[in-house]
Amino acid sequence: MPLLRLPCGLLFEHLLPSLCLGLFIPDITDNVFIRTYVELHNRLRSNVTPQASNMRYLAWDSSLAKSAKSWAEECKFTLAKRCREKGMCHPTLSQVGQNIWIGTTSVPVVDQWFKQGEYYDHDKGTCTNICTYYTQVVWAESYKVGCAVHSCAILSGYPRIFTVCNYAPGAVQGERPFELGEPCSGCPEDECVDNLCRNPFHEEDQYGNWTPPWDPHFGVSRRTSSWDGSSLPILPPNYCFVSLFVIHSFFSCCCCF
Repeated sequence: MPLLRLPCGLLFEHLLPSLCLGLFIPDITDNVFIRTYVELHNRLRSNVTPQASNMRYLAWDSSLAKSAKSWAEECKFTLAKRCREKGMCHPTLSQVGQNIWIGTTSVPVVDQWFKQGEYYDHDKGTCTNICTYYTQVVWAESYKVGCAVHSCAILSGYPRIFTVCNYAPGAVQGERPFELGEPCSGCPEDECVDNLCRNPFHEEDQYGNWTPPWDPHFGVSRRTSSWDGSSLPILPPNYCFVSLFVIHSFFSCCCCF
């Protein structure tokens, strides 16, 4: 029986990176994890339909990531109401918004939240289903984001990966997520980059030593060091890179054309 042959571009550009991302739980300080979430958010924000006139560029914020990490580790599978209180999820920014996702992999899920946009009517400002995650992803006034993932208890035979992203300023329920118009026309004082309003002041991360006041044990790992049926092992990125190299070598020789 001949080996299954796949186009190399499809295999190496999409399938293998997704496999790698699903093998380990990245830390909120991992540069690849940070870059992936920032780029995904901004790519979707820059390509909204209809076009937005005031869509800001989202920059990573370590404080928002820390509060996302603390909430993810509680494994409550619901939105953190405390993030609406000043100082709870960021030292200075109030009204922090939040998106969550429960799945079986740590592969980024921003696009899944964005898909709720099919139910949103921008002309009327109405939604025919659930749109709150979509409106937060494309909330024009948000310029900070911080995300985290955590492996929680097994349900239905599978470990549940809890993804949390915090945003500031957060979306206001019932209001339109952005103004319609020519990209960047609503923010003439900012630099226009890929249809997004970019301001260096908004990209400063000044509170690196801050930790969530409601998590006195922040920084103490709540994950087990080995597989015990309740959490996934944390595999370093190098493990994935080596694994991908071995798979790449095999498929290059035997399975691609």
